[in-house]
Amino acid sequence: MTQRYPIDNAARDRLRDAQKAEAEALRAVGAAGKTHQKARQSLIAAERDLAAAQVELVKISGAWRAAQLLNESVKLLRRVAREAGVKPSEIS
Repeated sequence: MTQRYPIDNAARDRLRDAQKAEAEALRAVGAAGKTHQKARQSLIAAERDLAAAQVELVKISGAWRAAQLLNESVKLLRRVAREAGVKPSEIS
């Protein structure tokens, strides 16, 4: 018959220490997960702001000139503008 709990005090102490370390590691994973989620949300907002600014520049300067100014491809800027709902006639 196997025993469910450690017999001696030293084994109980080791088990308690291991459980404590496990709980602390689990809390650290949870905290890191929250930090990761906040960073992801910030990145999404920054990407949205970047796309909006790029679209505005494309509307003002045209895709070709905006690509020169931003050192981006015309194709990328046209795609961003289309995804934002800009009419092809406004992209040029």
